[in-house]
Amino acid sequence: MNVQEILNGILWKDATAPSGNRMGNLKDVFPDAKVLIVRKSRNNAKRASIMVEQNGKVTNVICSEDLTPLVRDGRVTEEHLAGFPIIYNDKQNSLYIGFPSQGWIEVKSIKVAEYKPTVVSAQDVADFS
Repeated sequence: MNVQEILNGILWKDATAPSGNRMGNLKDVFPDAKVLIVRKSRNNAKRASIMVEQNGKVTNVICSEDLTPLVRDGRVTEEHLAGFPIIYNDKQNSLYIGFPSQGWIEVKSIKVAEYKPTVVSAQDVADFS
């Protein structure tokens, strides 16, 4: 089996097709809403979230795992979150918000980094932990 045959078996959709679960950003999905950032909840929720009130109904949008510490520290605010993508998870019937992707990068434009292993001593390992 050659490389192309392997790729033909795993490539699944047109690169220009939108992600099936991406709904848009906060301003697209909830244009006339009010938001309340919930950095920490009384029940010690694992993640920060955003409560969105629109037309008398409240919806909870859960922050991604990577985004949560930054929201809790106040480094990511509603101004940032307004532009981040909202994703619907159909398995959990929940909305999530996460970091925007950086976009497509041409492989030929990527500079290959050379991996240079470094010898470490037992003391270096002990100092690290």
